[in-house]
Amino acid sequence: MIRRQKKFLKFYDYYPQAYFVAEINDEIVGYCLFRITPNISVKGITKKACLFSIAIHPDYRNKKIGTYLVENSIKFLENCGITRIYLYVNIRNEAAIALYRRFGFKIVKFVMNMCGEGRECYKMELKLK
Repeated sequence: MIRRQKKFLKFYDYYPQAYFVAEINDEIVGYCLFRITPNISVKGITKKACLFSIAIHPDYRNKKIGTYLVENSIKFLENCGITRIYLYVNIRNEAAIALYRRFGFKIVKFVMNMCGEGRECYKMELKLK
């Protein structure tokens, strides 16, 4: 567990503005981490976010914590001027795919190896504003 906590804190050090944490009784039970980057197009420069990692402690799954994290992070990112959020999800992770679809994410393409060596993934995207 100490190793995971160090990894968790390392990511937080790099991305504090895009790190959302769920706590119950002062215990971290889940997190959602985004990477924010510029998006340059003929329309100008906008900001996009990649849902880099989301995790819920096994003892706290199926309690709407993932829903809470995704919903509140989308609101926050939209208020920060993010115009697009994308993510990669294993095609076998039906629960995650259903969660993302409830928030309007759409599958935009099939990708190999993005979720791990030899793993099949979907790239999903949500357009904001």
